[in-house]
Amino acid sequence: MNSKRFIRLSLCLTLVLLILVAVIQIAVDPLFQYHKPWFGMEPFVKKERYQDAGIAKSFDFENVIMGTSMSQNFKVKDYEELFGGKTVKLTMEGSHPLDWTYILDDLQNREIQPKTVLLNLDPYTFRARTDELEHELPEYLYDFNYCNDVNYWFNFQIINDFTVESVVRNLKHDLPDYNEAFVWTKYKSIGSEYALEHYERPEQSQESVPSDKYIDLAHENMELLTPYFDLMPDTEFIFFCSPFSMLFWDTCERDNSVTAHKNGYLSAIKTLRQHRTICLANEQ
Repeated sequence: MNSKRFIRLSLCLTLVLLILVAVIQIAVDPLFQYHKPWFGMEPFVKKERYQDAGIAKSFDFENVIMGTSMSQNFKVKDYEELFGGKTVKLTMEGSHPLDWTYILDDLQNREIQPKTVLLNLDPYTFRARTDELEHELPEYLYDFNYCNDVNYWFNFQIINDFTVESVVRNLKHDLPDYNEAFVWTKYKSIGSEYALEHYERPEQSQESVPSDKYIDLAHENMELLTPYFDLMPDTEFIFFCSPFSMLFWDTCERDNSVTAHKNGYLSAIKTLRQHRTICLANEQ
């Protein structure tokens, strides 16, 4: 075999192999970019930032649970009992409003938009940066540009961590209960005694935190969300203020930031209501 024929044969085999890998990825589609699971498989959901986009694009649902780790422990069936209709969870641990815009982009591009979207407000959401993601997000999964899907088809980590595991777990009938998707309390020690045992109370600060410290930033963060009120006119957005631990508020008391945080909450709520009548689940 001469060198030219060997090179041509090698290129052809490489091309066939690449096509085969891409076909398998598209057929199994563990990140749900193109379709719900085929071949009688059940969805294997394990990593939010990689799978939220596909769930938003491909699953059938009427309600969406979004937000941070403060929403992760909500059970899908509980929400369905309260609001009716099939529900999916698109939470992201440590996420901020800028992260949520990527999911909302996918939701507003659906042919049938959701009836309700649940979101939590907490200090970390209105204190977040509005110009840069603080946690890695595979942005190529959140758009509709198929040209960059090569990052999905030929990503060895995705093939190993999602494609292979999804097939194996389905064959073994060893799939996590989607009702408890992304729930983390079962892996953590919780309770007042444990919390107090691991709480290091800070010294009382002698400095004063400006009462308006978070007002503008809270406004800017909420302004990232308000365009979707118009893009999704038939969707009810339900916001709730996360029930943060008294230890968090004790820390705020010690560093004199309680008023600053309160004003941040008020600024966030005021901004949301300027654009649309929203539902505040625990407003007082």
